[in-house]
Amino acid sequence: MKKYILLITLFISLLTISGCVLIKDNKNANQALIQPLKEILLIIDNQPYKIDNNRLSDTSVYDALLSITAQNKIKLQTKEYDFGILIEAIGDKTNGQDNKYWLYYINGEMPMVAVNNYKLNPGDKVEFKFEESKF
Repeated sequence: MKKYILLITLFISLLTISGCVLIKDNKNANQALIQPLKEILLIIDNQPYKIDNNRLSDTSVYDALLSITAQNKIKLQTKEYDFGILIEAIGDKTNGQDNKYWLYYINGEMPMVAVNNYKLNPGDKVEFKFEESKF
């Protein structure tokens, strides 16, 4: 009789444990479905463009800019230096016009590296602004 009680207790314990694990796994699966994919937002002169998560593998700011300008038939002119690539013109705005230049920001801050040397992360907000340089 003791064996039956022990087996029943063990069986109930196993059911309880496996039920808790299934509930926990199900909860995590639901959270993954609810969370949106993080996109990169690239803004060129106040015009937003989105880059989806599938294209972010080792993507630089320059790669993203090339992709967006090509897709939208926007003129892009660059120049390569020892330190990296510098944006010379986007659309009809060229560096030096009205003492303004193309500057870029990542999440509101200006990186101190060339556009081809900054690797993007999901959720980044990239802004290209045509403005007077602070340097």
